[in-house]
Amino acid sequence: MFDLSNEELLYLLYTFSHLREEGKSTKGTATKGTVKKALLRDNKGLPEKKIESAYTSLLKKELIEAGRNSQILITSNGIDSLISGLSATNYRFESDKKKVFKVLNGVLNCFNKAGQSEFRFYEIDFEEFSKNFKELYFEEKKRQEIKGVVAISKQDIYRLFQQDKGLNVNRETWEEYFNKLKSLEKISISKGEEDDLIHWVD
Repeated sequence: MFDLSNEELLYLLYTFSHLREEGKSTKGTATKGTVKKALLRDNKGLPEKKIESAYTSLLKKELIEAGRNSQILITSNGIDSLISGLSATNYRFESDKKKVFKVLNGVLNCFNKAGQSEFRFYEIDFEEFSKNFKELYFEEKKRQEIKGVVAISKQDIYRLFQQDKGLNVNRETWEEYFNKLKSLEKISISKGEEDDLIHWVD
């Protein structure tokens, strides 16, 4: 699972909602234009640039796939990330107009799927977290050094926890242990363009 921005979460939710509306399975498709139009219609003030950025980011994270004729395919990881994101988000719809009922129904459908899933968080103590964090940091650093530029973000490490280690750690626990690493001065943080950059200290 990934830590999603509000725009990414909305993009996944609207994609999912249109799939369900069309009577297709979650492996079906929605079009990029349809999702963008609905997002702009229901979320006044949401810049088109942020919608495009969310689309690009979700593709990079492999939560959606680009199909033919501008179709969007939502992946199984996309569904899981949507379920996880909806359970943790503080975002709330401000409109009670009928046009958002479709999206709210998408939320209900999504949580219905959550009830059928075998989604579980992995329980981990701080020592195990620290060990895995350090290993993943230096593995990623080695990969990036080959490319010539090292810029390891907080999101990179969180993603690697899920993908490389298969450790689906509760986000609150992950943040707690991450902050503990900072307080113990095991890591230092610098500001990146889109996310905090991490530097292992000792």
